[in-house]
Amino acid sequence: MNQVYRSIAGVALALLAGVGMCQWDKLSAVELRQNPLGNFHLLVSNGSYTDDKVDIKVLIDGQVAVYRTFRSNPLRMWDGKGYIYKLDPGEHELQAYCNMGPTEFSTTFTVEGDTYGLLSYVYFPDSDDPEASQRHFSFSVLDHQPMFL
Repeated sequence: MNQVYRSIAGVALALLAGVGMCQWDKLSAVELRQNPLGNFHLLVSNGSYTDDKVDIKVLIDGQVAVYRTFRSNPLRMWDGKGYIYKLDPGEHELQAYCNMGPTEFSTTFTVEGDTYGLLSYVYFPDSDDPEASQRHFSFSVLDHQPMFL
């Protein structure tokens, strides 16, 4: 019976080793803690019609801010779950990665008072727009809370 358990454990380890072989899985494991009294509000979405589930990892200043699966919701892009962080005023780096091909994004943004960041994974393969027909991220920064209809 021990041989069976060892075999099962070996298969499980092999499967785990094969999961997430993408480069983005090897990124920082340091987690940025949310703070409900924070000044940077981040909304993340999967705005693709074709990629039903997308694993998205977002780093702020090298720390993991978001790492979860987002379901496709192109008509109501924002899933209602925002992330709030306390960041020092000034410039910060945001990096985003996903498990759907070589989709990587990096930018800087400035925090001054309450700042809102909108990050969306975009992919519309049938689009006439060359950018939209390629998997990519879109990021906007606002100095006011966004309004969605």
